[in-house]
Amino acid sequence: MTESTSSACIAVVGSLLSEQFMFTEKVPDLGESFAANKYETALGGKGANAAMAAYRSCHNKPAENGEEATQKTASDIDVNVRMIGAVGVDDYATRFRDTLTKNGIDVSGIKTVEDALTGTCFCIVEEHSRENRLLYHPGATGIFTEEDFRSVTSLGEGPKPDLLISQLELKKEAVEQLLDMAHEADIDILLNAAPANDLLSEKYKLLAHLLVNESEAAIFMITQEFLDFGAQNVVLTLGEQGAYFANKTHKGHVPAFNVEVVEPTGAGDAFTGAYATDYVRQKKLNQSFDIERAVRRACAAGALVVGATGSQTAMPWAEDIAKLMSQGA
Repeated sequence: MTESTSSACIAVVGSLLSEQFMFTEKVPDLGESFAANKYETALGGKGANAAMAAYRSCHNKPAENGEEATQKTASDIDVNVRMIGAVGVDDYATRFRDTLTKNGIDVSGIKTVEDALTGTCFCIVEEHSRENRLLYHPGATGIFTEEDFRSVTSLGEGPKPDLLISQLELKKEAVEQLLDMAHEADIDILLNAAPANDLLSEKYKLLAHLLVNESEAAIFMITQEFLDFGAQNVVLTLGEQGAYFANKTHKGHVPAFNVEVVEPTGAGDAFTGAYATDYVRQKKLNQSFDIERAVRRACAAGALVVGATGSQTAMPWAEDIAKLMSQGA
């Protein structure tokens, strides 16, 4: 879709990982080995998941007759999404490009690394508690260094993005250079600070939005300290407890939506994508940012993901989010 004055652009820089799920009654102890009850594979990675979530969260599901996803939008401000990442030379590379393209995402920024495999994430899900444990290897994603983000052109062709989304799955130095470059180019930055990885404290002042989950928050600092470092908007996601948000003028709590949990992988990425699109739509309409509205919509998106497996396929469309929000928490 051609970007216009009635559209916004989000660039997502991050990982593309294949996902391997093992479902078991209990997590093996040290030295213990037994068969899982179920095994599934999917496409994921925090970068690809956030891109999928961002696009779907502001577009209605395409018709069953194969109508392009870009033909329907749930807002008078359309949101275009670019994915910047890397894949290896394997079947997953093709699957990622095909799947993201079919979902309306610009994949021209995805590099192919000839001597690497696409990154992989292994997830063990304990069936009775629905708690998960993740172990990942970045694979081709590990190619990125600070030299890859010296210019705004690294964020794709066309107009400058209205918002950059990144996570901490890239090398620390690469992320910090990415933040510096985007800030100098006057691009708003949303950082999903996962997985936990200490940034230089001076980098937080570059952030328009900082999203932190409960486990990363234990490693970092409390919300107020992030604000003191200069982050403009801080959101602490709390799983079944919803999310806490704060900026200089407003703070509060949004409760979680009541849904049955099947597998929580990808919920945080759905939250990121929905929050991001709500922000850029408010920005394009020249509205004062209503952080509580964005967090509530993000909580609804995250809730819809935990009811299914497969991070990308579970990402909700705009009408799904609207329906859950109309039902209340």
